[in-house]
Amino acid sequence: MNKVACDKCGKKFEINLKTRRLPLDVREAYFICPHCNERYVCYYTDPQIREKQKEINKLQDECWKIKSPAEKADMELKIMRFKDEIGADMEELKKRV
Repeated sequence: MNKVACDKCGKKFEINLKTRRLPLDVREAYFICPHCNERYVCYYTDPQIREKQKEINKLQDECWKIKSPAEKADMELKIMRFKDEIGADMEELKKRV
């Protein structure tokens, strides 16, 4: 696994991603520098975002099975749009938390 350097202390470490629950079933993904305990938040999810993530996983599984290049391209576009939507949802959630 690749190591990252802490912005605060500069020491390198491997990310140990953790999740904690916040009110309203929001989940926060984060990691902590083991040297100086600086905390880094990666992202937040809520039930709606997690459902959309599950849907993307299903679409990606379906995409692997598609043989037609045109249909595959359509599915990939749908997945990209869904990912963009989730990204926007996550940004909005981050502002509210």
